[in-house]
Amino acid sequence: ATLLVAKATELFASKLGSEVVTMAQMSNRRKLLPDDVVEVCSVKERFMFLKDDLQDLIHEQKEVQKEKENEKASSGGGSKSDKSGGRGKPT
Repeated sequence: ATLLVAKATELFASKLGSEVVTMAQMSNRRKLLPDDVVEVCSVKERFMFLKDDLQDLIHEQKEVQKEKENEKASSGGGSKSDKSGGRGKPT
């Protein structure tokens, strides 16, 4: 039974991956984006059960990315001037 589940998972991932590659190629890109996966799940009926979960996941990832950028911006300002001040001066 475990082998059957593993093979089904492998086939599912392969089919989804090939559809995502096709979607990126239609946009003249070689890089796969999370939005490509969401678009495939929105267009292809056999993947539609993933659509809502993927949109939620991407939304959460964007929020985390914004938080990281805000933290970097607030803490990065002071540390940059400290590092650059000591580089060119001999001790």
